[in-house]
Amino acid sequence: MPRQTHAVTKQARPAISTLFAFLHHLAAFTLVSAVAIEFTVIRQEITHAEAKRLIAVDTVLGIAATALLVIGLLRVFYFEKGAVITSPATFSSPSCRCS
Repeated sequence: MPRQTHAVTKQARPAISTLFAFLHHLAAFTLVSAVAIEFTVIRQEITHAEAKRLIAVDTVLGIAATALLVIGLLRVFYFEKGAVITSPATFSSPSCRCS
């Protein structure tokens, strides 16, 4: 039986990788949408109702930003090619040949 070095098996990895890619993009689009809504709310006169809406949009923005960061880091370190590929030292090493 081959030794497993990661918690995720090789059979489940493509499905989980795709799921995390979807969640990463969903968080990014949610973040951009929340920023657009905030700009729209801020341009109006701030009333009590608008302030409550701004609080809700800020909450969504914070959750989306946190999710984007956490999911992005998980994708780099666990689900994609790994941190070795994305580190700056990889591109400057003599073994990296771009042809």
